[in-house]
Amino acid sequence: MVKGLVLFLLGNNNVLAPENEAFVRMEIVADYRIFRQLTNLNGETPEGGEPITELPRITATYIPDGIKFGLFENDAIVPRDLDGNGNRLTFIRAHDLLRLQVPNDTHERNKDLIAMCTEFDGGTPVVLYWT
Repeated sequence: MVKGLVLFLLGNNNVLAPENEAFVRMEIVADYRIFRQLTNLNGETPEGGEPITELPRITATYIPDGIKFGLFENDAIVPRDLDGNGNRLTFIRAHDLLRLQVPNDTHERNKDLIAMCTEFDGGTPVVLYWT
């Protein structure tokens, strides 16, 4: 079961490449009203049910085979291609976040982080690291 989501915005000219290292790490405060809008490739919501049809659904794309991202863990950069649940990493683009319906009563940090993401170039890859 998904407990959280960390967004990693990547540099390197909006290209997913083996040398990418996350340059902005943002942890979303758990809010399934936001999480369920980000569907995985088989159409299920992260918590395992059917997608909610009245909310916009943002379908992530799998990270290409052979590409890993250097994520900072325990004072070291560790190459990763799986998320915290052992699933293959997926990504969206910063402009996809504009389609999220952010509840008014969600944590203020969520509102601030999503607003900040919209300030990046729309093509900026955003890796979804589910925990």
